[in-house]
Amino acid sequence: MLLSPTCSQQPRSAAVIDVGVGDVLDAIDALQLISRQDAAIAQRLRIVTPLLADRKSVQGLAWLMGQLPPKPRPAVRVIWNRIPAGAEDALRSSDPCRVARGLERQHKFRLCGPALHESPLLDPAHPLLSERGTLEAIASMPDAEIRSAPLAEMPALLAARDQAQAARANCQQILVAIDE
Repeated sequence: MLLSPTCSQQPRSAAVIDVGVGDVLDAIDALQLISRQDAAIAQRLRIVTPLLADRKSVQGLAWLMGQLPPKPRPAVRVIWNRIPAGAEDALRSSDPCRVARGLERQHKFRLCGPALHESPLLDPAHPLLSERGTLEAIASMPDAEIRSAPLAEMPALLAARDQAQAARANCQQILVAIDE
């Protein structure tokens, strides 16, 4: 899942279906089924799909928006995914970003401003994550636990905690952007 409860609580005012570009049409079918059963939920539902900063990913988004009927398009939220932290300026000036902004205006979906940053800590195979279980556990590591670690591990633990806290804050910004 792109955004998980380990990052933050999801906004109470929205429900989120997290899918890749290839599965958005199925999510739209689910949205239409839900709207027939409960219009109040359907009005708050957001379909979130990740977008990589490359031409192929943006072409997939263009195809997808061409397939969607106009009514559910505003429920779609697109998030730049796996962008290196600090590379937002380079992303904004890139060709894929310009094309995606044009698609956003043309098709009336929402391209979320904050990017989901790339982090090795988000890899479940990373030893710190597998040992502690969640990103939140790494971000909440107390100073006492870091000071009690072997001296050689202290810098890595400090860096991991800082990176996890930054990733947590990033996830919280994205959840707010999805709900807007």
